[in-house]
Amino acid sequence: MGEHEEHRAATHNSMSGEVSGHSVQAGSVRNLYIGTPPRRRALRAALWITVLALAAAAAVTLVVLDPFSTTPSGTSTGTAGSSGAPTTEPTPPATSTPAADAVRWTGTVNLTYLDLDAKPAGVLSSNTGASAWVNYDHVREEATLYGSGGGFLTTDPTVARWDGPGEPGPDECRELIATQGVETLPVTEESRFCASTAKGRVAFLDVLAFDPDSDAYKARVKIWDAGSR
Repeated sequence: MGEHEEHRAATHNSMSGEVSGHSVQAGSVRNLYIGTPPRRRALRAALWITVLALAAAAAVTLVVLDPFSTTPSGTSTGTAGSSGAPTTEPTPPATSTPAADAVRWTGTVNLTYLDLDAKPAGVLSSNTGASAWVNYDHVREEATLYGSGGGFLTTDPTVARWDGPGEPGPDECRELIATQGVETLPVTEESRFCASTAKGRVAFLDVLAFDPDSDAYKARVKIWDAGSR
C-alpha cells in the first residue's frame, strides 16, 4: 500500500488524488474557521454595546447635573455665574407734595387787604378775594379785622385772637379758629391773630406799630402750607 493509501486508511477518507500546495483533510474541516470565530464575534459585539450604553448614560448624567446648560435659543438657564446680567424694574420717579404744616412764607405786610394764599403774601386793591382785611376808622381811630368774605355783605368766622404765650403752631391756630373763630376783631398794637385762607392754609398775624406813612398797621405774618390736609 502506498503512502497515500496508508494515510487514507488511517483517516477513513475515501477520497484520493494528488493535491498541489496546501491541503486540508476532510476529516479535520470541522476544526477549521475562516475569519473570526463566532464566540469572539459575540464577545466583541457585547463589549461595544456595553461601551455605548455607558457613554450614553454619562451624557445624560452631565445634562441633568449641569445647572448652567443652555436652552435651545442659546441663553443660559442658570442664575449664579451666568453671562446675562440681572435686570431690575425701573423705579418710578417720586412725586413731591408740600409737607403738611411746612412754613410757606414769613415776612412783614401792611394790614389792609391781605392775600395770604399768595407767595409772598400780597396786598389787594379791595377786600374782594382777600383772606382777611382791615377797615380803618380814622375819625374814631379804630381798626377792625375781618375774616374772608362769605358772600354778599357777609363774612366767615375765619379769624380768632391768640392770647397764649409765645407763637402758636399751625394745629393750635386751626383749633382756635374752629372753636373761637369770629367774623371781626378789633385791632390794636401788639394784637395777635390766627386766620385761615380759602385754600386751607393758616396764618399767624403779629401786629406791630401803626405806620403813618402807609396809614395802616404793619404785621409780621407766618403762613403754613396746607399740604395734604
